[in-house]
Amino acid sequence: HQGCQVEFQPTQKRFFCPCHQAVFSPDGVRSAGPQCRDLDALNVKVENNAVLVEYKRFQSGLLEKTEL
Repeated sequence: HQGCQVEFQPTQKRFFCPCHQAVFSPDGVRSAGPQCRDLDALNVKVENNAVLVEYKRFQSGLLEKTEL
């Protein structure tokens, strides 16, 4: 999220960005803050008891998701 790491706050059931005071629902939908789009989804799979995430970088500050 715009160069900052978001953290999941389980008691409030939300993701929070301390840099921008941005708030996102558990499924990544924005609910407060200056961000212009929801959190970017990444492909995830479980393989041999490990969670694998396909990491990608996206341009921040744009309304549309643009991969770098």
